[in-house]
Amino acid sequence: MPSKTCASCNHVVDYNYCANCGEKILTPELRSVGHIAGDALENLTSYDGKIWRTLITLFVKPGQLDRNYHIGQRVNYLKPISLFFIINVLFVMFSPLTDFYVAFRDQMQLQPYSDWLKPYMLEVIANKGYEIGDFEEKYNQLVVVLARSLIILQVPFFAIFSFIVLFSRKHYLSDYLIFSLNAHSWWMIWIIVAQVPAWFIGNGLSLICANLSVSYFYFLLLPIGKFIYLSLAIKTLFKFSWLRVLLSVPIMMGLYIVAHYIFRFLQLFITYSLIE
Repeated sequence: MPSKTCASCNHVVDYNYCANCGEKILTPELRSVGHIAGDALENLTSYDGKIWRTLITLFVKPGQLDRNYHIGQRVNYLKPISLFFIINVLFVMFSPLTDFYVAFRDQMQLQPYSDWLKPYMLEVIANKGYEIGDFEEKYNQLVVVLARSLIILQVPFFAIFSFIVLFSRKHYLSDYLIFSLNAHSWWMIWIIVAQVPAWFIGNGLSLICANLSVSYFYFLLLPIGKFIYLSLAIKTLFKFSWLRVLLSVPIMMGLYIVAHYIFRFLQLFITYSLIE
């Protein structure tokens, strides 16, 4: 093929790929809709694709992504932050839970910080010139949009708690951050996927006991799945004894709840600050 100039680095190219930066030379065939559609389908469905390899490893081998990242095996997998945001999009679209969305009234009445926060919020509402009912309506409309996309705020707090409880001299603080990112990615997937076994179990056992609903088994499976994931992930990443793992996991599950309340508190302040 005749010499061309690379569109990315202006290096002279004599073949299909730039020897300087690796850019593929654009030809009329590569511009076709069929090629673009086929290329996209191949990237999404290929078993060797990073996205599928990463998702399968995350879900089937808890802690393996964390371990691989720790020892430097990173090139074959999505970066943890990229994985988190991809799953976060799926979570926004398909999650059946509203646990990350807290209405204004629930913030004022049902949270551990509600009693001391309520007088401050009433003062804020008055200063903004709103009636409480109008402010509540605007808040609830806005928090639906913001809540699930703010989950990332919970990650560093759980990472700090993990660092305290699971401290190991062989691991850096960044390892605990990766552990927290992947744990939240798994948790968002499990919230979606757990609907399937809950449906089969609920409908199967309803033939024996009509009082058992699908939602009962769904909310039973959620903490069981989290316990199993954390146990396997901690064992794989930190190589602790099973005794230490089983002693640590209940503490970690409790600290996850603490991190979640911190997230709700931050969610409240971010949401109300955006209301004019």
